[in-house]
Amino acid sequence: MTDISAWMPIYWGDYLRDTAHLSAAEHGAYLLLIAHYWVTQSPLPNDDEKLRRIAKMEKSEWKKSKETISKFFQISSDFWKHKRVEKQRVISLENKSKNKERAKAAAAKRWSSSNAPSNAPSNAPSNAPSNAPSNAPHMPRADDYGSYRYKEGVSSDDELNDCDEISF
Repeated sequence: MTDISAWMPIYWGDYLRDTAHLSAAEHGAYLLLIAHYWVTQSPLPNDDEKLRRIAKMEKSEWKKSKETISKFFQISSDFWKHKRVEKQRVISLENKSKNKERAKAAAAKRWSSSNAPSNAPSNAPSNAPSNAPSNAPHMPRADDYGSYRYKEGVSSDDELNDCDEISF
């Protein structure tokens, strides 16, 4: 299941139009605040020390920038809420729910009909002889220690031990 905090849409035209007056430090602080809001899926605390730390600002920087940055939020005694983040959060939760229901319906449709032909891969043996060359590219194989070894045409683990180790 996808967590909605994995990504957040940012409408750069709107952002740049609304924030053209911000300094570089204020841009950074504002983006960090809305990113924290999105990842935690909750409004920001109305606590200067916590907000300053989320914004990665020194006390003097926060003191100078707080008034400008705060204008982007709806502030109550307990929280800083952001209208756009809240709107996107609701949309993302609705989309997640719709996608989950679509996936359930598709799975039910696929697996409910026993007479329908299956698109699932077969476990039946291949008609190709066992020594027939494969068209699949050779991939590195992990040994028991998680390191990878590669050698073109290797067919057994004994031959793998003769290969040079590749670090990833």
